[in-house]
Amino acid sequence: MKPLYTIIFFLFIGSTFFSQQIDSIQTERIRLGITYSPDYCYRIIVADNNPTSQSITEWRDSIEIPKFGYTTGINLFFPLTDRLSVETGAQFSKKGEKTNKIDVSFINSPGGSIQPINIAYNYHYYYLDVPLKINYYILKKPAIFISGGLSANLFLQEKINVTSEHSDGAITTSTSTRNSELNMINLAGMIGIGFESALGKKLLFRIEPIFRHSITSIIDAPIKGYSYSLGMNFGLIYKL
Repeated sequence: MKPLYTIIFFLFIGSTFFSQQIDSIQTERIRLGITYSPDYCYRIIVADNNPTSQSITEWRDSIEIPKFGYTTGINLFFPLTDRLSVETGAQFSKKGEKTNKIDVSFINSPGGSIQPINIAYNYHYYYLDVPLKINYYILKKPAIFISGGLSANLFLQEKINVTSEHSDGAITTSTSTRNSELNMINLAGMIGIGFESALGKKLLFRIEPIFRHSITSIIDAPIKGYSYSLGMNFGLIYKL
């Protein structure tokens, strides 16, 4: 439960900080944005000292590979100075990993229905992310900034796509939703560097390469999991 207490504390401090800052800055300087980021997603898994856990970890590392996901949502920007701003919001994200083709021909039964010879899995993990990020502008013209912060990620759902290749050449797919063992909430860190360009008096375009990495394990099990992604934020920001 310690990670949950940490996240609750983090959100409480953030909300208190925002309420103080909103009173001290001009309303027209607050910014509202929308963002979309295609993400290259994967995970790091760490086993305990149990030989069975270590064997499973080695096997998973041999068959699992990265996949593409995304992060999208709304953002609020609270300027503190000409070079410093705080960013928060609510974002929907899809993370996960997938597998290479797994040879299952050795379990085919003779006769009867045609059994699969290869199976591949694609795991989708859906989250509601609540970020708290600091943006520091290295340059104002052109507007170049660096960013860093934390994100509380609330688990929503897990889906699995299964692609089966049969001995007669047929390929079938199926999708299922299962009762996931993933933690309901985890904490992630993020860093980025970006560029902003004016599209008018009140509209900005933003592009920001960003790296996200979970700090707390996404699953409470003998094999810990830490998800990470490399993305490219594309955003439109409106000056209120």
